[in-house]
Amino acid sequence: MLPSKQAISVASIVMILAASSGDIATLAGQPGSADIRSAGPQAVASDIWGYGVVRDGTSSYTLPGKDGKNSAGTTNTVTRFGVGKYAVYLPSLEIGALNAGTALTTTLTPDANHLCLIEDFGWHSPDPAEIDVQCYDRSGTPADVPFSATLLDSQTLTGKSAYLWANDATNTSTYIPDPSYQYNSTGATNTIDRITKGEYRVHLPGLATERGNVQVSGRFTAPAGKPAICRVGSWGPSAADLTVIVGCRNLAGAKADAEFDLFFGQGQGLKGPGVGPIAYLDANRPTTASYAPDPLRRFSSAGMASHISRTGIGRYLVTLPGMPTGGSAQVTTYVRGTSHCVLSSIATSGTQRIGVRCFKPNGDRVDSEFGLTYLR
Repeated sequence: MLPSKQAISVASIVMILAASSGDIATLAGQPGSADIRSAGPQAVASDIWGYGVVRDGTSSYTLPGKDGKNSAGTTNTVTRFGVGKYAVYLPSLEIGALNAGTALTTTLTPDANHLCLIEDFGWHSPDPAEIDVQCYDRSGTPADVPFSATLLDSQTLTGKSAYLWANDATNTSTYIPDPSYQYNSTGATNTIDRITKGEYRVHLPGLATERGNVQVSGRFTAPAGKPAICRVGSWGPSAADLTVIVGCRNLAGAKADAEFDLFFGQGQGLKGPGVGPIAYLDANRPTTASYAPDPLRRFSSAGMASHISRTGIGRYLVTLPGMPTGGSAQVTTYVRGTSHCVLSSIATSGTQRIGVRCFKPNGDRVDSEFGLTYLR
């Protein structure tokens, strides 16, 4: 497992100051080591991405091609370190020190009783990049749970996209999230305001648009360090900027200050611009039996419209024509409230269909708007 993000960020800054401008810093050693050994290879000039869909949460294994892929073309693996504690390894990825990327995860289960969170992510030489995931049951006790996890480290400044790690959950002033874990395709600096307990306003400068997709992964409540569920309450243009309202709650549904990871992309997914197969959508009509999502907030690299079917209260089937089977998906609840949506399935044969289920804190199903993104 990786050291804390704060340790990585400080170490990166030290290495950046000590190294030549063409070097990037890397962490070295076994999982859990924060030792800095040497500057790594030259900064990468393309976007770095990878994913792992862990369908068996009880063991360590090599992910089959349908469930694991990365931009280096190497084979991904998952290691289970203990109950509910995992690392998805992405070999041969060279993550930049000035921009360590972002990671998201979504629980892959048809029930309401589990939650998976990004615990950490990053790199250490000579070992691969990794995504660390911790899963829990509804009481907050670690539990073995399937999940889908994705990492993106953007090295190019093209298209409309941004991401960040909201790392200062209780800060009551406007703050700049950790510079090593944020990105804006305009080159501007993202900022965050805490509106009230558990509610935040994220400013993405220069990215005003009605189009695109927003994904959020909650992390841990502050200062208790308990699991948190974060949602997108609303998002849209504000003058020249894009503003995203994020609300976080504990597992009981009470508002809670929490850290979170956020990604926004227009016409692109968690691979960076111009790389497919990818698709995204806003499922904005939660009680409608069958419909095509809003054209402004859907995209497919195959050029085909997605479709959503409601198969019961809080049960949805998303069809992505032209997309291959397998691959990774992420889901974020789009609501100011307590509902929580998870993945229930990702097809591995036939037409790509992704199941989504949404729940109340007590486990009852509930109709809810959500945003979904997919890549293969």
